[in-house]
Amino acid sequence: LMVYNAVNPATQNSYVMTVETKAGATTLESAQIRVAIVEGVTVSANVSAVLTFQVIGTEAGTTTEEGPTDITTTATTINFGTVNINTQYVAAQKLAVDTNADDGFVVKVWQNQNLTNAMGNDIDKFADGVTSTNPQAWAAPSANSTNENTYGHFGLRTDDDTDVGKDYGTNLWIGFYGDGTDYQHTVFYHDGPAKGLNDNKNAGWTFVEYSLEISALQEAGDYSNVLTYICTPTY
Repeated sequence: LMVYNAVNPATQNSYVMTVETKAGATTLESAQIRVAIVEGVTVSANVSAVLTFQVIGTEAGTTTEEGPTDITTTATTINFGTVNINTQYVAAQKLAVDTNADDGFVVKVWQNQNLTNAMGNDIDKFADGVTSTNPQAWAAPSANSTNENTYGHFGLRTDDDTDVGKDYGTNLWIGFYGDGTDYQHTVFYHDGPAKGLNDNKNAGWTFVEYSLEISALQEAGDYSNVLTYICTPTY
C-alpha cells in the first residue's frame, strides 16, 4: 500500500478524502473517508520563584574550617561578652539558602560602622585598621600607643572559600573594606538551585566566622555595630 501526495490542509476543518487501491493503472477499490484537522495542543506550566534565606545561630564549640568557635550566637546577635586582652575570640553563624534560581545566588554582608562605644572609641578593622583585599593569617593587634588603630581589631572569614572569589583556606581572615552598603563582602555563592540545610555544605549552606582580639590599650566600654546580610538570587 502506497500513499501519494498526502498533505494535511492548512486550515482547521472537516475534509472528505478518496482512498483508492490500484494495481498499476487499474482501480481495484475506492472509498471515501472524512478526516478532521484540529489545532495542535500546547502544554504549559508555571513554576513559581522560590527563595528562602536563613541566618542561624551556632553553639560555642561548633566546628568550622577555622576550628571550634568560642562564642554562642543567635540569628540576630553575636555577643563576645567581656573579652580578655591578647585572646582571639571566634564566633560563627550558619547561612542557608533554598532556591530554584537557575543561576544560583550570592550572599553578601556589610557593617554599618566599626565596633564603637558611647565615647566614640572603636575596635578597628583587621588588621590594625589597614584593610586588604586578600585574606591573611590572623595576627594580634600590634598595640602601638601612638596609633589607636592598633589597639584591637575585628575580622571575618567564610568557609565557602574559593567560591566567593577569595581563598580563605582553613584559617585566613579579612577586614571589612569599609562601612555601609558600598563595602559588601561576598560570603556565600552557588551557581545553581540549592536546598538549604538539606544540601551539601557550600551549596545550600555554609559558615561565616567573625573574630575579635584586643590589646591592653583598647579603651574600656561597651562596643557594638550592626551587620546586614543580603541574599540575591539570579533566575
